[in-house]
Amino acid sequence: MNDVYTSSGSNYATSNYYVAMYESRWVVLTCIGISLVVALIYIKMMDWFAVPLAWITIVVIEVALALMGYYSYAYA
Repeated sequence: MNDVYTSSGSNYATSNYYVAMYESRWVVLTCIGISLVVALIYIKMMDWFAVPLAWITIVVIEVALALMGYYSYAYA
C-alpha cells in the first residue's frame, strides 16, 4: 500500500495533487455525510428543547436580577 506522503512530507507519492485528492475522495465524502447527520440531529434537538431552554433562561435571569437587587440593597 502506497503512502500518500513521502518521507519529506511535502511531496505526494503520486506526484500529482489532484490524483491524491481523487484517492481520498471517500474520506471527504464520509466527513460530509457525518457532518450532515450531526447537523440534522442538532437541529432536531433544538426543535425539542428550545422552549424549555428559553424558560430556564428567563427564570435564571429573573432570579439573578432579584438577587442583585437584594444584595445591592443589603450592601447599601
